[in-house]
Amino acid sequence: MHFPTRRFAPILLLILAACGAPKPHVDTQDAGPLLRRGPVPDQPDVLIYLIDTLRKDHLGCYHYPLETSPAIDAFAEQASIFSDMIPMSSWTRPSVASMLTGTLDYTHRAIRAEDHLREGLPSLARALEAAGWDTASIVTNPAVGSLFGFGKDFQYHADLWQKYQPVGWEADVEAVDTAIARIAEAADRPQFIYLHTMAPHRDYAPPEAYRDRFMPERFVGTRSQVNIMKDMALYDAEIRFSDDQFARVIDALKRTGRYDNALIVLLSDHGEQFMEHGELAHAASLHFAEMGVPFIVKLPGNRRSDQDIRYTVQMADVAPTILDALGLAIPAGMEGRSLMPLITLEGSFPPQPAVSRLYFGEKRYYMAQTQWLKYIFDATRGEGSWYDIIQDERERDPRRTPPEDGEALKAHADAFAAHPIAEGDAAAAPLTGKQRDVLDALGYL
Repeated sequence: MHFPTRRFAPILLLILAACGAPKPHVDTQDAGPLLRRGPVPDQPDVLIYLIDTLRKDHLGCYHYPLETSPAIDAFAEQASIFSDMIPMSSWTRPSVASMLTGTLDYTHRAIRAEDHLREGLPSLARALEAAGWDTASIVTNPAVGSLFGFGKDFQYHADLWQKYQPVGWEADVEAVDTAIARIAEAADRPQFIYLHTMAPHRDYAPPEAYRDRFMPERFVGTRSQVNIMKDMALYDAEIRFSDDQFARVIDALKRTGRYDNALIVLLSDHGEQFMEHGELAHAASLHFAEMGVPFIVKLPGNRRSDQDIRYTVQMADVAPTILDALGLAIPAGMEGRSLMPLITLEGSFPPQPAVSRLYFGEKRYYMAQTQWLKYIFDATRGEGSWYDIIQDERERDPRRTPPEDGEALKAHADAFAAHPIAEGDAAAAPLTGKQRDVLDALGYL
């Protein structure tokens, strides 16, 4: 497979030379005795495995030089890997809402920190349930929990974050255990599982066995650079922990004889910034570090495997693609497009810019992006910038005058932003003190 390449920031190059020895995978409850090969449904199982805050350029299958993701890399060899998936925003709720409903943010209206997911939307879960799938949502991030209207359209919904404060890797282990138990008990019923794990979300606190895995023996740089390098090393450690958790689910599917016929999507809701554009964490900008996420799709029967698809797609395309891959009708209200023509090389798929928006705190940005050009408008300052993302992948050279095709891209972004953003249909219930503490610790208040 010829994977998409990315240039790495100078600060990353300082940490590549000396990383710790491999550490063992964290002990978790042994679900082995439950996992026996049994009856397998005719219809494929569907798994959406979302790793929160995961930058694609920190995975081996997207050319990261550290061994953060051996299980994901092996999985990618049996799947189609997309070079440019654009999330709906640089934070969780808008992106996941688009992923599960196939709609853009002005339709689902889960845009701002206080917004509740609108009712009456198209639903991937409901479409699959109607076609005979059992559906389960297992989440560790409160931003997409029942507090904000998520999970209602699933037959089973687990808000596992409520048991943990702060929400950390322990919640991810329980989420994976829960998914494995459902796989073991599924019998001949096809399953749809949306599994949302929290690591490597800030604060970076991997299990002790992973903590020093990517930590350099010495640091070179200023105090602030050293602090960022330490954060990045811990971030990578949490990615490796997340990779091991993903491996557990894949192993469960294989041991029960359900893997080959499964449709599996691995992706993230947004990335993470390490001062590439003057900020830390996410929900700060619409630049590459916060917007470059993995998107890897394995079809039933491992069809069309080992593909590198260099095309700009967006989060609203996920649900239509899954339904189309299963031969099911795409609800009329879904605004995304099926990506099956790109995967199977059958049919047409006219190029279309991807769009995104960030309305969080005082941040007000929107953007449109093609395979070679990006336009970001800062509504607070009232100014827009274009980026040649072929020559300027890290978006360091903003252009104030439009390049070729720049005016058309700006018009597309402006038309997207012109859609009115109405209030959600349902108000979120008042938060308890504990809920506010958890949300505040994660940066959502």
